[in-house]
Amino acid sequence: MLDVPATADLPPSDQSYHLGIPDMLLTLQTCNADILPFWPFKISVSQSSEAAIAKLQRFGDQNDNVLAITHIHIAEAQKHTLPTYEWAVEKGLDKRGVQMRELTCLEDGRFTSLSHTWCHPVTVTISTWIRPPGGRLDLKSRNSRHHATAILYPNQDVQGLTKVQRIFQRTLERIHDAVIEHLQTKHAHNKELLDLLEVVKKWTPPTELLNWDKCMKELRAVTKQTGFDRYRLWHRSFLKRAANENKDVSVPLDFIHGLIILVNR
Repeated sequence: MLDVPATADLPPSDQSYHLGIPDMLLTLQTCNADILPFWPFKISVSQSSEAAIAKLQRFGDQNDNVLAITHIHIAEAQKHTLPTYEWAVEKGLDKRGVQMRELTCLEDGRFTSLSHTWCHPVTVTISTWIRPPGGRLDLKSRNSRHHATAILYPNQDVQGLTKVQRIFQRTLERIHDAVIEHLQTKHAHNKELLDLLEVVKKWTPPTELLNWDKCMKELRAVTKQTGFDRYRLWHRSFLKRAANENKDVSVPLDFIHGLIILVNR
């Protein structure tokens, strides 16, 4: 059975399957409950691109069945910081606060509101490698026959994404062949299964595995949601701190009021 679980859902007995979260792994689960990993995906956000690729390289080296590796890196142009002029920002709020639709997207891709940037411009890069026949998966390789990389967001590298699609298609073809070879070898005496394989052998992968335009639309929505979530967390924290400050201030005022009463007696 071919499956695409998150690696966190794989059996904990074999740590070589685990890359961290978030990621995905296309696998073949055999009738003996063995798992053959074919195609790992890793998304890096907080960690550096180099660290993620190094982790993927170790994964490929530890699993001979891996036929391809894909890495998606999300980089924000500048690390987000909270407002340093909180009270000035707060003056721009009414009781309901800022709504999602009120975040403004500037030309450079920033999402702002109340004179503060809640999400800086984001760049999403996708890179993929396919194992050379009889060779090792080397993620340092830039050989165009076995590697492609392209910017997906905010500005599509159309030519580069076309090359990525081609690597994806070749990867699915290789996985298709590997599954058939495995079944023919391990179940050579199962005539019923071998007859069913004749239909599977005719399958061909789609020329377009991913709809890049749809990915762009979703990424824009996620970027805006990220900015709004940051604002919402800050606003909630700010209101809580403001309430605590007002509470603290009320104590000395009550004390002074009591002293005035005593003096006037």
